[in-house]
Amino acid sequence: ANVETNNNYYQYEVELNPADFNSLEIGSEGTYIVDKVSGERQQDRWHLVRIPLNEFKRKVGDIDGFQNISHIRMWMSGYEKPFTMRFATFEFIGSQWRKVEDIDETQNASGEFRVSTINIEENANRTPVPYRQPEGAIRSLNRGAQVQSLDNEQSIVLGIEDLGPGEIQMVKKVYPGGLNLLNYSNMRMFVHGEGYWDQSKEGNGRREAELVIRMGTDLNANYYEYRQPISPSNPDFPYSNYSPEGGGNLIGDAEEVWRYDENSMNVILSAFNELKQLRDQQEGIDLLQKFELPLSSENDDAVDGAIVAVRGNPSLGRISEFGMGIQNPYDPADVNSPGGPSLNGEFWLNELRVSGFDNEKGWKANAKASFKFADFATVNTNFTRTTTGFGGLDSRLGNRSLADDVGYDLSSTVNFHKLIPDRYGWNFPVTVSTRKNISTPKFLPNQGDVRFDDFVNATNSNESLSENEKETLINQRIDEIETVRDNFSINVSNISKQNSKSKLAQYTIDNTRLSYVYNEGSAKNPEIQFQNDWNYTSSLQYNLSFTNIKLFRVDT
Repeated sequence: ANVETNNNYYQYEVELNPADFNSLEIGSEGTYIVDKVSGERQQDRWHLVRIPLNEFKRKVGDIDGFQNISHIRMWMSGYEKPFTMRFATFEFIGSQWRKVEDIDETQNASGEFRVSTINIEENANRTPVPYRQPEGAIRSLNRGAQVQSLDNEQSIVLGIEDLGPGEIQMVKKVYPGGLNLLNYSNMRMFVHGEGYWDQSKEGNGRREAELVIRMGTDLNANYYEYRQPISPSNPDFPYSNYSPEGGGNLIGDAEEVWRYDENSMNVILSAFNELKQLRDQQEGIDLLQKFELPLSSENDDAVDGAIVAVRGNPSLGRISEFGMGIQNPYDPADVNSPGGPSLNGEFWLNELRVSGFDNEKGWKANAKASFKFADFATVNTNFTRTTTGFGGLDSRLGNRSLADDVGYDLSSTVNFHKLIPDRYGWNFPVTVSTRKNISTPKFLPNQGDVRFDDFVNATNSNESLSENEKETLINQRIDEIETVRDNFSINVSNISKQNSKSKLAQYTIDNTRLSYVYNEGSAKNPEIQFQNDWNYTSSLQYNLSFTNIKLFRVDT
């Protein structure tokens, strides 16, 4: 076996002196202590130490990155007397959310931005504001453990220091395969803020900080945005002591921590569709500029001060990046602007979720009919109709029809030779068929997430247009978004004659077969304005059969 003698590692140092109680406080330099559990006896005191991986003390060897870590070594030095150190947990923690550094509002940000987590098991007795599980959040069962227990419940933490006017600090999650929110009605999240409580200001500092949600193909030029103020929790509120066995007013604590009525985010996703339509109806609007409107607490079920905005041409059906962060709303040029020159605070974001699946009901009909007129003619018809929302019994909710389809198929075969007595031997069948299909999508193809019905309603509600202009605009949009396919064909095959009395006719007309086929079609869709094609084929066949003829004979 080979023994590896090279040392390649990152080294971290944590200053922990159990004899110096003052150095074991939250935030003490060099300790990385982010929380603690107090106790009268030393063995009852616990400290939560969280060491950022990128803050190593020194780098030994040629190690590069954290992709190939196989061992961890830990040693203690500098202690004069033996003592025991107990670990409740020793684990790596991380997040799929990453800091955003490539948007305009973060280019000149100079303050500190910290991303971490907080949870019920480690921070239930945190000061000044303890962590509480929000109402409606469910802790799942940990079925992998030998003893059945509850999984931890936690939130992502955004720590802000010296956030300047108009600046945003944000984290994002990337969806390489795309995220589709078209089938949902609401987006919700619990929000908590602390560290900027000021009783001398409106709402105790509610206007000092804003939650920012962005989603789109990118977070700088093509995105939807939602903003709302965040009310801080009262640090002097008489919070209860948490115990896993229960006790205390935990429900009242959670109401103060999360402030449901003031901070809970509830975005009606259709508000983004209406906003984009309203922007597109403006003359001379620049799509590269942010267009925003305030939401109404009555009509939009939003908290006071909520705002929606759009930039570029995003779509709820193709979200590649999703970001959430904090903005300092202060504007030095506006004397009435909320906020201040610098923002310091800590914010918890929990249970980001969508709700209200669009369970639109649809139907499908298929009618067939066949008519036969003795042996002279047959007529076959087929009619189909499918509405948006229709899906088979074995289909998923996301695979339901997103278009309103109507189509028909008509074909007929007429035997014209039946008009002539059979003794003449004529065969003259003619087949005529026509087919048409019209598909009207539920969403406007060039805008992705704007429903056609919403466009019709918005157009009819536009008081600046006359009735004729509204009808013209709607019909024009229908013509732009519809997919239409139309086909027509005539098939005259195998025209022939038999039983002629004349020898000349027997060798000419009776041995001749004539066929003719004509097809024409037209199509259009949102990408092709028109496509017309036609073709025809004809054939003339002559068959002459010879009986056995002896050309010569040899006698022996």
